[in-house]
Amino acid sequence: MQDNKFELVLDWCKSNRGRALTSPRRKFSPTRTPQDFSILDVDDSKSQLRIQFLESGTILPLEYWRLESSIEFLAGKPDYVWIGARIGEPEYNSLENHLKTISKKRYRRKADTKTAPHIGDLLVLAGLADYGWTKSREGRRVQGIKLKI
Repeated sequence: MQDNKFELVLDWCKSNRGRALTSPRRKFSPTRTPQDFSILDVDDSKSQLRIQFLESGTILPLEYWRLESSIEFLAGKPDYVWIGARIGEPEYNSLENHLKTISKKRYRRKADTKTAPHIGDLLVLAGLADYGWTKSREGRRVQGIKLKI
């Protein structure tokens, strides 16, 4: 089932290549809005897609394994999971921590680029997930994501 979800999000990305997209995370904070972005490229030969933030022009490559691993991680969670969108190292049970842990081992690095919010945007925009509120370990209200059934 997760393979099917991965194919769905990948097909969605391919069909929306070049379009200006608005992050659905805007609903969390009207004052700190995420940048609009576009999908520049979906490259099966490199197993990655590249998004470009429209305001800054920054290009962010996102490997396919990040999408697959995010879907797999979220599929095992019945409730909203903390995205972990802050710059600092995220909590242990966040999507960002999950992705950074894999990346650090995979590429033998001590740090990794923040990607969970952008992976989350793609999953939500493709109709596979929803954003909502959840609580951090300390009880703070934080941004969360949950796969749709």
